[in-house]
Amino acid sequence: MTTPERSIEINRQVRQILVQHWIDLGKLSISTGTGTVMIRGFLQRIARSDQPLTSKDVETMFGEIAKIQAVARVDAPLSNWLNTGRSWVPIGKPQKKPTVPASAAPAAPQSTENAVGV
Repeated sequence: MTTPERSIEINRQVRQILVQHWIDLGKLSISTGTGTVMIRGFLQRIARSDQPLTSKDVETMFGEIAKIQAVARVDAPLSNWLNTGRSWVPIGKPQKKPTVPASAAPAAPQSTENAVGV
């Protein structure tokens, strides 16, 4: 049986592993109970990371989490990754940073009322 104190420690270790892999914790919910770690949400790297998240990265992270003492199982129903039993596969479209097309950018003012003449 997992005590509340042990669950808190497991959650801390899980977060530490995810941070080491530059994962955005703000899009995830992490909980622990009776030896099972549950990770829900959207799994992605933080915005400042220039490395895309790969299937190998996801497999490595969850392997590290599974090695934490008292963890018997890792469940991760993620909205953007699927465990096929053999590997982790991204699902859906990857999120892109929003860009503003040049045609949508506000134009510079064209007024010449306050222009200094020569």
